[in-house]
Amino acid sequence: MLEKAFGTFKIIDDKEKMSVWFSLLNDMSNSDFISNVKGYCLTATVQPTIASIRSISQGLTEMEAWSKVKYAICHSAYNADKEWEKLPEEAQAMYSPSDLQRLATTENLNLEVEGSNFMRSYKQKVKTVKEQLAIGVSFEPKQIGG
Repeated sequence: MLEKAFGTFKIIDDKEKMSVWFSLLNDMSNSDFISNVKGYCLTATVQPTIASIRSISQGLTEMEAWSKVKYAICHSAYNADKEWEKLPEEAQAMYSPSDLQRLATTENLNLEVEGSNFMRSYKQKVKTVKEQLAIGVSFEPKQIGG
């Protein structure tokens, strides 16, 4: 599909390139991968990258994304890096592993307030990412390590 949509993008005949893409995208379900590729083809004007395919919103509402972030926070006292890696890319751009760990260990954390703030910011982040993809700009997650 990507080769058909982006004429100069070639992957099928390049075993090394195919191997890299597979190794970095194989954690996605087939349906999520296909959905992200279709979403990218419909919104982007430049050739895809692994990050751009991953960064297409998986159709998560703010509530669904908050549910994943809340779970990550609740399990990040000792596993923040692993929990951060499971988050949608837009959420990764909003929280670092150290943010998750700090929130997980905060006494009297008000998850309702945190959730409200997250959902408002997440909605804007998804909009920004879609706009950036449309003009061929990628975004970087906030932090890759804890």
